[in-house]
Formats: sequence, C-alpha cells, structure tokens
Amino acid sequence: MDMGRKTKLKYVAEVFSGVYGKADPNGDVAYLQTKDCGGTVVARYASRVVLTPKVQKNLLRQDDILFACKGANYLCTTYREEGKAVASTSFFVIRLKSDALSPEYLCWFLRLPATEGYFKTCQVGSATPLIRKQNVEELEIPLPEPHTQRLIVEVARLAQRERHLQETIIKRKQLVLQQLLMNKTI
Repeated sequence: MDMGRKTKLKYVAEVFSGVYGKADPNGDVAYLQTKDCGGTVVARYASRVVLTPKVQKNLLRQDDILFACKGANYLCTTYREEGKAVASTSFFVIRLKSDALSPEYLCWFLRLPATEGYFKTCQVGSATPLIRKQNVEELEIPLPEPHTQRLIVEVARLAQRERHLQETIIKRKQLVLQQLLMNKTI
C-alpha cells in the first residue's frame, strides 16, 4: 500500500466553474445549487434552465464531482443523477481525467479536516468566502492504488454509519429516560 505517491489535482482532473443560468420553470435542464446537494444530489427539486449552447457545453456527466467554491461548508458530492443537469456558479465541477483516482475517494479526501484547513487558508472575501480555482487545482492528493482507495471509501462509509447509529441510540436513550422520569413525576 503506497500512500506516499502524491499529485496535484490539476494533473488528474479538470476543474471548471459552474455556469450562471436564469431560472425558467419551463426549462428542461436541472440547475444545481448548493441547496440541492448534501451527501447526494437531488436534481428533481432543483430550479430549471433552458438548454442553450452554453448550458449544453457544461452539462454534468456521471461521476463529475461538485465542490462548493462559495461559503464555508466545503460541500462535495459525486453527481450520479439521470437526466440533464448543470452546476451553478456556486460550484467547481471536477472531472477526472483517468481511473487513477476514484470520484468517491476524491470526495472523501476533499472532506477531510486537513483539506478543509487548506481551503480555509486560501479563502478570499469575508461576507461569502470564496475559494479560487487555482487553489483547488494546486491541492496535493495522495494517490494510493485503486483497491486501497475503495477500502478507504468503504471504511469511511462504515464509520459514518456507525456515527449515525450511535447518535440514534443516544437520542432513544434520552427519550426513554425522559418518559421514565415523566411517569415518576406525574
């Protein structure tokens, strides 16, 4: 497992800005904004735009990565929707050039606290912090073997599931305790 090999993102991916589009209820292309994305993309509730040549040129492809470049939430998700969609200017679209890097692994890496720390040092502006394209392209990424990338993603997914289950258990314990206490005091 060679975790020492690193590369800059610009060598393994193309980074480009989303497009500005004017919402049109009759549009046939989903116009994705940060409010439409969380852990996954939900295009069916997104605003719509008309398919113009500019929009056509910037249509999202399967496994494109949407990375929020405005604000401080560092949202990152992999696009896997059916139908036509385009990212708004709130996102950088990261399109991988090769199979050396998996989209899931890259999203995992972009969400790491150390990576978020890097982006915090690069932000400009105070009201709505902005990350520059150059800072994203210059980010150094470890490039383990594909098998190792899959393992990392799976372990991260399981850790997230474990956190969710622990939170659910804590909430349910509190609820049971409250109910017991209420029954004793009434």
